[in-house]
Amino acid sequence: MSSNTDQETAPIAAPRNGSAGSVFRSFGSLFGGNNSDTTRPQTPQSGDGYVEFGMQNPERSGRTLGTFAGVFSPVALSMFSALVFIRVGYIVGNAGLYITLLQFLIAYGILLFTVASVCAISTNGAIEGGGVYFMISRTLGVEFGGSIGTLFFFANVVGSAMAITGCTEAIMDNFGPGGHFVSDGATLPDGDWWRFLTSSIINTCQLLVCLVGAALFAKTSVLILGTVTISLLATYISFLSLSGTNDTIPVPLQNTYYNETSSHFLPYTGLSANTLSDNLGEQYGHDYTSNNKMVDFATPSVCCSPA
Repeated sequence: MSSNTDQETAPIAAPRNGSAGSVFRSFGSLFGGNNSDTTRPQTPQSGDGYVEFGMQNPERSGRTLGTFAGVFSPVALSMFSALVFIRVGYIVGNAGLYITLLQFLIAYGILLFTVASVCAISTNGAIEGGGVYFMISRTLGVEFGGSIGTLFFFANVVGSAMAITGCTEAIMDNFGPGGHFVSDGATLPDGDWWRFLTSSIINTCQLLVCLVGAALFAKTSVLILGTVTISLLATYISFLSLSGTNDTIPVPLQNTYYNETSSHFLPYTGLSANTLSDNLGEQYGHDYTSNNKMVDFATPSVCCSPA
């Protein structure tokens, strides 16, 4: 590179003209992708394979997914995770509403500073391929960019594992033994290895979506967001339409601690000021999913930390 170049330079990925790229493009064409021989407009670059920071072709098209499918849907799904549907009642029931709100306040405070930092970095120049690594490495250096990018990668892996585990748990609770949407004898087999198999199938489907490309990922995100929205609306409608009852919500078969003490249905009070006041403070109990161990302050805090 010439010594008189003053602008910051950044590496770009090599063009996908090898056999691996052809295989993925052919695989994506099976799902409606465009396999035509179109070349992307080249970004101005020097002879040694580096592109000047911020210099992009304004006429380049076909690289964005739109605000809703490419930005809003993935961000909304990251908030409406398995934590909202499966663990909020567990956290509030044990730690109480006050501590739960405090934990969410701390989490959103950390998120506010993170988003403000990302906005400050991203508005300093055009962002090329690389996402978080590109922004941090161009601001704090390659060492920080590589380390934080690695941590971000593993955080996404753990977050994906949490989402898959929550999906598997919901499937087994509704379609497994004693499920809400199955009759006797027509259930999915349950057990540790059966849940592992179900999680592996879901993970494989995610892998196929990622291999096809960003277009299918965006369509899948919109579809899942629609399903999540309907589920949230159904939750609020059930709060308003269903009054207090003691024979509607069955106790899970795995909850041997509760089944040994009382009836096979959970009491449901509906919207009640007394129920709200009873759940303001902490009331730690036994967790049947961990061999009836006593829950302490640390357990709801760990469950709430992905928020």
